Amino acid sequence: MPKVFHDNDEGFLGWRDANPTGFVVSCALEPRTAYVILHQTKCEVLAGDPPRGERWTSPQKKVCGESVIELEDWSRRAVGTSPQRCGSCLWPSRARKWSVDLAS
Repeated sequence: MPKVFHDNDEGFLGWRDANPTGFVVSCALEPRTAYVILHQTKCEVLAGDPPRGERWTSPQKKVCGESVIELEDWSRRAVGTSPQRCGSCLWPSRARKWSVDLAS
């Protein structure tokens, strides 16, 4: 079951560090199709300091899970579509492989 972090950077960073093979969806507090991005936990976008010096989990939230399938399911329920793949950590060839794996 996905774990949702909003206004809880400490919890998110702890989960991220404890789950190096997991996945994270970055989205608005009220998710919308224009901004639902799937990352690997080790993605460079999720490393170091948050963009623009903001917090990781405010005003947006992070939805974390151990599998792509569980986060795809969450995204379909939340916004009616699969999340976009991050261009830094989930290249199209890898995303296609997952789509094939999911279909089998």
